[in-house]
Amino acid sequence: VSPNPGDLDLLLRKLTYAADNGEEGTDMAETLSDFSKILELQEIKKLYDELQDRHRQDVKDRDEEIARLKSEQLRFEARESGAETDTLRAEVERLSKQAQLIRQEYEAKIERLNARLREHPQSAMSAPALGPEAGKGFFRR
Repeated sequence: VSPNPGDLDLLLRKLTYAADNGEEGTDMAETLSDFSKILELQEIKKLYDELQDRHRQDVKDRDEEIARLKSEQLRFEARESGAETDTLRAEVERLSKQAQLIRQEYEAKIERLNARLREHPQSAMSAPALGPEAGKGFFRR
């Protein structure tokens, strides 16, 4: 029925220990001092429990903060890698356009040179034969 069975057990053990040692004839002052020690121990236990509760709460808060920071770091890394990916894609697109423009320029130059060679058949015929395609255009692909 006691609200603090552990404290009651401690009090009963002290009383039985005193009775076993033959200290039945102790005066009231000593009993009060035992009771004050019990109260002091109860106060210490209460403070200890409060301290443990605060410690548990602090640990829980720190764990939540660590989890929040980890998720924030993951989001930041995802954004950073996404921005890096976008930058690389833009660079690839720019380089492919540049390569296409250069290809078009060179194809146009080849076409102009082939046209010039077709216009001057005498110079193509007077030049030494360069194989089976010598008369069909010098810069063929």
